[in-house]
Amino acid sequence: MHKLHPEQTLERVWKGRKQRFWWVNHIVYEYGDNGRLKQPVHAVVCEETWEDVDSDGQIVTKSSRHAWLSSEPLTEKNIHERCNRMARNRWGLENDILKEKHQGYHYEHIYAYDWNAMKGYHN
Repeated sequence: MHKLHPEQTLERVWKGRKQRFWWVNHIVYEYGDNGRLKQPVHAVVCEETWEDVDSDGQIVTKSSRHAWLSSEPLTEKNIHERCNRMARNRWGLENDILKEKHQGYHYEHIYAYDWNAMKGYHN
């Protein structure tokens, strides 16, 4: 339980993972000269546990923690959609792009405006 906003928590099971979310809305992020520019942000943390089988065939409990920022307020009704369905998918896409830019193909910019040409270059 978190003391700041104990009502802003959600527990659920998704894809075999026990998840616990907590969030806070309307954090004012100040930046620029003397913090004169302001941007409201909304933050969510998800802690999850699940069982997996290790290399010895033993069942082990694993855990992870994720945190995301949103430009829109978070609620119990939109937390699953935003975190599990949107943020995780975006993270996967961005990880793939980083691999292509820095760990593999060293892409720096678009190499073709035609999709078929891009597929040919990429393969």
